[in-house]
Amino acid sequence: MHELSIAHDIIATVTRHLPPENKAPVRWVRLSVGVLNHIASDSLRFCFQAASEGTALEGARLDIDEALGDEIRVVEFELDDQRYS
Repeated sequence: MHELSIAHDIIATVTRHLPPENKAPVRWVRLSVGVLNHIASDSLRFCFQAASEGTALEGARLDIDEALGDEIRVVEFELDDQRYS
């Protein structure tokens, strides 16, 4: 199940881009996922939910947009009312 390792990578990517003084939880994360990755969206959401427990992303919604190719990219995420792209 490669979705679990992808979930960990998403969490690491977003965490790296959080402001250093951040205390707010991440509300949602939007991804662009290439169809050539053959990722099961429901499985990725499940893995993300499990892997994010105890992190700033715990409880965050994961929105997945399909794209051409094989890229997986964090497009943006939101903390309270601030968006980061």
